[in-house]
Amino acid sequence: MNPPVRHDPQQFASADPAVSAWVTANAGTGKTHVLVNRILRLMLDGTPPQRILCLTFTKAAAAEMANRLSAVLGRWSVIDDAALDGALADLTQSVPSEDVRDRARRLFAETVEAPGGLQLRTIHSFCESLLGRFPLESGVAPHFTVIDERTMAELLVEARSRMLRAADRPDRQGLRTALNSLATHCDEGRFDRLLGELIGDRERLDGAFDRHGGQKGLGEAVRGMLGLASGDDQATVYAEAVAGTDGAALANARDVLAGGSTTDRRRAETIAAWLDGALPFDDYSLAYLRKTDREPTKDVMTAALRKAHPSVEAALRREQDRIVGLWRRLAACRIAEVSSAVIVVGEATAAAYAEIKAERSVLDYDDLIHKAHDLLTADGGSAWVHYKLDGGIDHLLVDEGQDTGAEQWALIEALTAEFFAGAGARADIDRTVFVVGDEKQSIYSFQGADLETFGAVRDRFRERAGAVGEPWREVELNLSFRSTRPVLQAVDAVFGQP
Repeated sequence: MNPPVRHDPQQFASADPAVSAWVTANAGTGKTHVLVNRILRLMLDGTPPQRILCLTFTKAAAAEMANRLSAVLGRWSVIDDAALDGALADLTQSVPSEDVRDRARRLFAETVEAPGGLQLRTIHSFCESLLGRFPLESGVAPHFTVIDERTMAELLVEARSRMLRAADRPDRQGLRTALNSLATHCDEGRFDRLLGELIGDRERLDGAFDRHGGQKGLGEAVRGMLGLASGDDQATVYAEAVAGTDGAALANARDVLAGGSTTDRRRAETIAAWLDGALPFDDYSLAYLRKTDREPTKDVMTAALRKAHPSVEAALRREQDRIVGLWRRLAACRIAEVSSAVIVVGEATAAAYAEIKAERSVLDYDDLIHKAHDLLTADGGSAWVHYKLDGGIDHLLVDEGQDTGAEQWALIEALTAEFFAGAGARADIDRTVFVVGDEKQSIYSFQGADLETFGAVRDRFRERAGAVGEPWREVELNLSFRSTRPVLQAVDAVFGQP
């Protein structure tokens, strides 16, 4: 028999079915190859196909893996013993026994006959099947359907219409006020985009409501973050701007500036209008702030006047400092007021959207993740769901981990909670977690993904494995097969011909 083919050692280590692993895979390093090999080795070691769950990023990725696995298993079932032994030795780096050879030949039929077959799924597809299996426990209609992004957009239009109609009711004065506030800041297209963002991120909005006790508490939290006192609003800031004016100092500065350059005279006119009560604060502030970014101007008077009247410059600098503080408080008040309006409108729209979905027994993609997570983490009633999953999934593989969102990671961690508990419903089985991803290839913020969460989840898995003495391996795949010597030589040969 031919000797085993040499593998990239890192690829071989990553595919070890006895070890939980977190793999960093650069582009072209054979990530899908490692995933397929790990699944093959798990099944060769005796894991039934239905007890392996691989969560891929897209349906296309799941189909690609399924095709590769089917091709390998189909070939194993028909080739002669010598060829099969060579393939198995190449995969496992060891001479296969007769039992391993026999099992390899049966795997194609076993995957076809396994309940549910090989579980190569997107995380949304898995959640859909989970909720379909436990509809009562998850609080969904047994006959629910999942809507796509196009239908979601249509339902959002209907939710917006319901929200706008609700604003006409006498008991919804707050909603009407919020809409009027937003109408001064955005046109219809921007308003629709805003509603889409709120609905698309409504779980975070709901979480904020829960943490702060509803609309009012969240609004106060926003004001606190902006450094505003409870009574601060635009009206109080404008009133303070007038009440805090040092009339005598400004009148003196006005008279001095009137004898200066054109720039000085314009500033003098602005101060005079303010002292006469004929100029709004926003316009008056331009005597001290740049119009482009509302930051302090470098000079408050020209050099000649500054040299001749240093006390006047000092008075104008004090007024500039006062105006800067007032303007920043005013900007904070405006942000708080618009944020409050966004909160009110967002909650009303989300409620209308949820109402429509309940009426039609539909769920969107975010619902799948959220409800599946709640099912796995709820107290009491879901304990037996954990038990069934504990007995049904022994090995979890996650593809494109860098683009997995925080709530999706929470679901995955809940799904694997018993893997590192020391003993579970099936204590005779060594269960493993395998994650592959690369921070450099992240689609930033896609589906709520962030690299801090990616790293934190890795650390938590490492700690849990170590706490119970389970083997854990972190591997970096850095040998790109897209730029190996034969590839580069082939490219050189092609382009070496004139």
